Amino acid sequence: MKLAFLDKDGTLVISSEPNGFINKPEQQILKPGSLELVERLLSENFTLVIVSNQGGIEKGFKSLEMAIDEMMYCNNLFVKELDRPVFARIYFCPDFGGNHCYLCEPDGYSKEDQFWKTKPFDLSDSIAANKIKAKGRYRKPNSGMLEQAIEYYGATLDEPPLEKIIMIGDREEDKQAAENAKVQFYWIDDAIKMVNTQPPQQLS
Repeated sequence: MKLAFLDKDGTLVISSEPNGFINKPEQQILKPGSLELVERLLSENFTLVIVSNQGGIEKGFKSLEMAIDEMMYCNNLFVKELDRPVFARIYFCPDFGGNHCYLCEPDGYSKEDQFWKTKPFDLSDSIAANKIKAKGRYRKPNSGMLEQAIEYYGATLDEPPLEKIIMIGDREEDKQAAENAKVQFYWIDDAIKMVNTQPPQQLS
């Protein structure tokens, strides 16, 4: 299988607000070109995983519950356009110390919406987290969220070994997280240009 990590804010979605911040789910709109990129990745049989820093929770700009709703709202922006399941897993780090990581698994797909497979939960004390010693390293530019997903998919018995892993983002911290996880990195604007060339360039 092939795995594509995507940052959320500035990569998949941008803010509809003049200040550029996303503190409520409905303040998200699709970044121009991101829909076509996601569609292309899915057509190339990538499993898509969001990895997002959400320091606004610790700063008090949003609650944990609002951040969880924000993840699903982002997911559903793509679901409604593509009329199919899109993101397999969503990881986000709510603290600047990088000690916590929440996992959200979209499920229950319908034409209108997608819902959580299980209640989003903190992975920090999980067996996998202890195995890869990710606590304290979840926040990008550290690679804990990426390592957590790689461990999960690498250990899945009914899938072939991971043959390709990439990361797409818009900030230096995304690039550093990819490098720390030894994952090939693409800047979002470059990835969008690659998809829009004729013929489109392969991301795989």
